[in-house]
Amino acid sequence: MVKLRFIIKDGILVLRISEKKERYYKSVKHLLIGQPNLKYWMKEHERFSSHAPSCAKNNQILEDFKKIYTDLVLKYPDLSARQIAIFHKPNNKFHILPQIEKQDHYINSVETYLIMVIEQEKLKCNSGNYRIYEKLLNKCRKLIADFSYLSFQSINFEYCVYLSEILSKHPGYAATSRAFRSLMGKAHKDNRVKFDLSQIRDFDFKRFNPNAYHNLKKKPPQVLSHIQIREFLNLDLKNITLQYKNRKTVELYYDFCVFMFYSFCSPCDVVKMKHSDIMPGQILCYIRKKTMKIVQLPISAQMMALINKYNLDSNQEYIFPIMDDKKSTQSYYSFCNYFIQKVNCWLKDLARNLNWDLELRSYIFRHTAITLAVDGGLNTSYISMLTGSNPKCIQDNYYNGMNDKNTRKLHQIFEDAMVL
Repeated sequence: MVKLRFIIKDGILVLRISEKKERYYKSVKHLLIGQPNLKYWMKEHERFSSHAPSCAKNNQILEDFKKIYTDLVLKYPDLSARQIAIFHKPNNKFHILPQIEKQDHYINSVETYLIMVIEQEKLKCNSGNYRIYEKLLNKCRKLIADFSYLSFQSINFEYCVYLSEILSKHPGYAATSRAFRSLMGKAHKDNRVKFDLSQIRDFDFKRFNPNAYHNLKKKPPQVLSHIQIREFLNLDLKNITLQYKNRKTVELYYDFCVFMFYSFCSPCDVVKMKHSDIMPGQILCYIRKKTMKIVQLPISAQMMALINKYNLDSNQEYIFPIMDDKKSTQSYYSFCNYFIQKVNCWLKDLARNLNWDLELRSYIFRHTAITLAVDGGLNTSYISMLTGSNPKCIQDNYYNGMNDKNTRKLHQIFEDAMVL
């Protein structure tokens, strides 16, 4: 299969047309408006950031240019990378490039449609969802016999049962089945695909997982106990994890985790938080990376203390001194993952120092905060708004129906009834 991707080669933005070890390049420098600086190029998303001049127009130009070759690859899958590269002769002006005739037939192939979804997700700004579908594509090609010939018309209740049996024999069943169900939902809404969710009737991947006995006794996410929370929030940083020589780094790791606890935020969201996200009235407004939902969070005194602590430079863009767009050449995803990995290593050593019998990782602070909020009686919808999560997710994963507050309420109800 021919692959298309915008890359920077020898200081020039080009469209790479590749197949196995073959590589061909199409320069797009002459198409762009205003010769934008390539430091604003976002490699992961294949588009210019909002800081680049004429970013909207240039991104649209790139999208249209790539679509010509994408349509060509999808319509003529047997063409080689070389044939795709020479199909259109270079022109001085973009608008006179011949257009590929629009597809007037339906999309039947699941594999073809999945590739199209991946390309569409890559075009979305600040979205890493395409990685989920890329993993699904690779797994389906590896596990499902004749996946290349699978059509949407052949997907029914019985096929989904068969699919669940295959996927359950390999790690990551929940994530893979969720992604496949999401793909079917997209196909159901797409007029170009002959598929309707009624074909699978009431099939649910969760219920038809042959190894799903553990779901009957679903464990809540791992959280810190009240004693562990107090111990962590009152740590003496001078006398803990002494194997780390750079104590400023240890202090940054610690403050990063404390901020997550008080803000309900996930690690990847805290890394990219900026001072510009702070709205009037001490409201922190940001877009959650996982769900792309807008979250409006009141800033507590503890959060504000940490914000002020690291606000040493008036030109500092980020709340925590982790990323620097001006100095860093790494992509956001690689930089973020690297930092979180370092934090998790420190937390692992910290748990060992404190003799805690649990796997201490950065996400545990978000889970702990949500659990405390639920047990404290906060409304599920309000917690959902603060965390950017689905209310059902809060209800299913964090709701502790047997907490002491609910028990006291239950006893009080019957005691009041007896008085009446």
